[in-house]
Amino acid sequence: NGVELFASGNFIGGTAAGAGNVISGNGQHGVMILNGMNNNLVQGNRIGTAVDGTTPITNLDTGVYLSGAEDNTIGGLAAGSGNIIGFNSNSGIFVLTGSGNSFYSNSIFDNGGLGIDLSFGGVTTNDPDDVDTGANDRQNYPVLTSVGADGVNITIAGTLDSTPSSTFTLQFFSNDSCDPSGFGEGKELIGTTSVSTDSNGDASFS
Repeated sequence: NGVELFASGNFIGGTAAGAGNVISGNGQHGVMILNGMNNNLVQGNRIGTAVDGTTPITNLDTGVYLSGAEDNTIGGLAAGSGNIIGFNSNSGIFVLTGSGNSFYSNSIFDNGGLGIDLSFGGVTTNDPDDVDTGANDRQNYPVLTSVGADGVNITIAGTLDSTPSSTFTLQFFSNDSCDPSGFGEGKELIGTTSVSTDSNGDASFS
């Protein structure tokens, strides 16, 4: 593995120019965060690529692997905090167990598996009010209902069914082509918004 975290509160990379690492060419995972290793920040790194962010230097398993780890942040909302996670043989980010982990603003593309995978079994199916448990509480994904462009603006509309009376941050990405799974990957961040679900767990956005 490239980086294995065995303690909490670590900061891997950074948002300043030159602070990020190249974590690539490893025989297993690029970054591995294990049992009880919580509240780590992984920001501004190239994981599976060269320093240019476009040349493949493949990690032979996942880009970022989390097992039994909670409240870690991969990427972030501040400028420069997103990681480039590409060309890994398996998923870009894989969560086996653990909850409360956040994945923001990462450029995820050309990985062998899903861009973000919550445990085994492929795409996690949405469930009413998001009551299931497991990897990252098997968070429901937003469903897009329409995308339109007028030559200046792109308007994306959809719905989210999740935990009632809660606020969620949604991010929207583009890619050069659709993933074979039909779910991702997100290469270029094009927008961020927040939504609040009602007492039935429903929210809409545009």
